[in-house]
Formats: sequence, C-alpha cells, structure tokens
Amino acid sequence: MSDTGKRTAPFVVLAAGLVILIFLLLPAVRGWLSRIPFIWEVLYPLLTVFAGYLVVSSIRAGESVAVVIKWGLLLVGALGVTIYTYGGAPMFFTVGRWSAILFIAAEVLHTVVGATMSGAEAHPVEAE
Repeated sequence: MSDTGKRTAPFVVLAAGLVILIFLLLPAVRGWLSRIPFIWEVLYPLLTVFAGYLVVSSIRAGESVAVVIKWGLLLVGALGVTIYTYGGAPMFFTVGRWSAILFIAAEVLHTVVGATMSGAEAHPVEAE
C-alpha cells in the first residue's frame, strides 16, 4: 500500500464508524432496536467482554498508555451501561455515557494524530 493509502485508511475507518453511529442514533432506528426484546441485555455484556479483551490485549502487546486508556474508557462505558441495564442506579448510565463520549473523542484524536505523523515519526528507526 502506498504511503498516501496508509494515511487515508484511518480516516476512512473513522468516517465509516461515524456514519454508522449517526445511522444508529436516528429516532426510527433507535425505536426499532428498542422493540427487540432483551437486545440491550445481550449486546451490552458482549460489548463489555469485548472491551475487556481489547484492554488486556493492548497491555500484552505493549501498546502505549494512551491506547490502553482509550480501550479502558470503552470498558468503563460498556460496564456502566451493562450495570444500568440490569437495574443499576442512573449514575451508571451517566458514567457509561460520558465514558463513551470520551472514548469517541480519544479515538478521533488518536486517529488524527496518528495519521498526521510523518512516516519517520510514526515508525522511528531503532538505534543499532
């Protein structure tokens, strides 16, 4: 893949994710999803497990602290709404919502910063 292709790929993924998010937030789509019995009781715990996996795998892979924090925000958000869904206090929904908003902001920032770095800064040469 060319250097230009490597720089535009994160933006394409980010744009596609934002389009999907906007689609899911449309009132008609949200209403349709809410009519499916027990959908949130299944999806939120699955998201929590997946986010936990992302945190653990990023720690094992030696990712930067920023990446671990980003996935940690997703984990806290998913865990908060999972607890709220199963009868938790409204505080858990608020924590989940704000963690999700911070996760999205961190993902956008990480994508923008990573894509704007030049090839030399993004992949430094190790000293011999």
